[in-house]
Amino acid sequence: MNTILRHDDNGRVTYRKYCESFEYWYEYNGENITTRTVFLRGGEYDFEEISTVDGCGNLVYYRDRDGLEMKQEFDKNGNLVYKINKFGCEFWQEYDEQNNKVHYRNSNGNEFWKEYNENNNTIHFKNSDGNEEWYKWINNEQISITQSEFEQIKKQLKKR
Repeated sequence: MNTILRHDDNGRVTYRKYCESFEYWYEYNGENITTRTVFLRGGEYDFEEISTVDGCGNLVYYRDRDGLEMKQEFDKNGNLVYKINKFGCEFWQEYDEQNNKVHYRNSNGNEFWKEYNENNNTIHFKNSDGNEEWYKWINNEQISITQSEFEQIKKQLKKR
């Protein structure tokens, strides 16, 4: 079968079919592109899936054949900052200026925080279960340390 294409007035593809099993329909909304993939069986409609990507190519919406949806949001650096998956679980993430993930929480009540050194290595980790860990780095190797050792290192860094 030859590929069948349809275009809008701006020359963008709005329909594509290159086999008997799939049809692709494209809608454009600003920088977002929504693709509706129609699955065919014996040339007849079977089911469809819908996905939307933003102008940076990030998947921001997806609906599967059962109608379950997933939504995602990204910051200006392309970091995933919010997601609700198709089972209704949500999570949020925050990043520092170097794009290191510094805070995470989800709808189940789980949460964690991280601190990084000037080389973007994790030096402190804490989660909502009460676990807390401190690290120092020697020759690119992570070494666990006590909280008091960590506080001493932080004081030394502040003096610099």
